[in-house]
Amino acid sequence: MNTFSLNLQKLEEMATEVDAAGGRFRDQYEPKIAYLQISGSDLPVFDGGFHASYERMRQEMAEATKALRDALADIGGALKTVVTTYEKGEEAKGASFDTLLPS
Repeated sequence: MNTFSLNLQKLEEMATEVDAAGGRFRDQYEPKIAYLQISGSDLPVFDGGFHASYERMRQEMAEATKALRDALADIGGALKTVVTTYEKGEEAKGASFDTLLPS
């Protein structure tokens, strides 16, 4: 991508980093959260509601992690779309990122 402006290179790097962060959530954090599950048989019969509360918290943490991963994927995709749009604009109008702005 050497023929495009520095701004586009930085945006493309940012999109790559955001995608990588989403991948880390999928590959590293989500399995660790799933591993934290505690079997009800591992606790005393009268746990005072601990197991249910803990499982609810663990599940909410898993859902929040998935939501963040999905948000990062959306942001990465949007950045890639912006880069593609401006690459086409730079090919048509010159090497300045701002040439697509209305005059």
